[in-house]
Amino acid sequence: MNRTKKLATIALAGAVALTPMLAFADDSVSAGASVETNAKHPLLGNVEARFSASDQKDASSTEHKAAREQDRLDKGQTKGENAVDMRVSLLQKLEDRINAMKRLTSDEKSSISAEITAQISALTDLKTKIGSDTSTTTLIADLKTIRPDYRTYILVLPRTAIIAASDRVMTIVDQMTTVGTKLEARITDAKNAGADVSAAESAYTDYQAKIADAKVQAQTASDLVINLKVDSGDASAQAANTTALKSARTKLQAARADLVAARKDMATIIASVKGKGSVTASTTASVNR
Repeated sequence: MNRTKKLATIALAGAVALTPMLAFADDSVSAGASVETNAKHPLLGNVEARFSASDQKDASSTEHKAAREQDRLDKGQTKGENAVDMRVSLLQKLEDRINAMKRLTSDEKSSISAEITAQISALTDLKTKIGSDTSTTTLIADLKTIRPDYRTYILVLPRTAIIAASDRVMTIVDQMTTVGTKLEARITDAKNAGADVSAAESAYTDYQAKIADAKVQAQTASDLVINLKVDSGDASAQAANTTALKSARTKLQAARADLVAARKDMATIIASVKGKGSVTASTTASVNR
C-alpha cells in the first residue's frame, strides 16, 4: 500500500512537471501554425521585409529609367525640331531673295524655287516624324538622317546664297557705273576750269577697272554654281560641287574687294573736284561667304 502511494506520488509529481512542457509544446505548435498562416515568425518576417524592399527598389529603378528615357526623348525631339525649323527658315528667306533677283531668267528662278520648295516639304515631314518618335532609338536614327539624307539642303543653301550675292554685286556695279558717268563729267568740268585733276583722272581709271572686274567676278561666281546638281551620295560629284562652291566664294570675295577699292577711288575723285558739285551712290555689297 505504501508502495502504491509512493508510485502515485511520483506519477503525480511527473505529471505536474510535464504540464509546463506540454503547454510549451502546445504553444510552439500553435506558434508554428501561426507562422505558416500569418508569416509572423521573427526570422521569416525579416526575409519577407528584404523581399519587399527589393521589389520596391526594382520598381523605383524601372520608374527612374523610364523617366530618364522620356527626358532624353523630349530634349532630343526639341533639338531636332529646332534644327529643322532653322533650316526651313533659311530656305524660305533664300527663296524670297531668288524671287526678287532681276538677272535670273524665269526658268532659272522656277528651277531653284522648285528645289527649295521640295526641300522645305521634306524637312517639314521629317519634323513631324521626329515629333512622333516614341523611343530614343528611332529618334536618334531620324536625327542622323538630317545631314546625309538631306543633301539638297547642303547644296541648295550655299548655292542660292552665292547666286543672291552675285546678283547683289552686279546691281551695285550698275549703280556705280551710273555714278561713274557723273564723276567723269565733274572731272571734265574741273579740268576745263583749270584745276589739277590728275589725281582724279587716275582714280577714275582705277574706278572703272574695279567695277568692271567686280562684275566679271560676280558673274563667274554665279555661273560656277547655277547648274550644280545634288550629288546623291556620289563622292566624285560631291567633291566637284565642293570645289565649285569654294571657287565661287573666292570670286565673290574678289568682287567685294573691287567694290571697296572703287568706293575709295570715288572718294578721291569727289575730293579732287570738291565745289564743282556733289555725287552720291550706294556702294555697300552684301556678300555671303
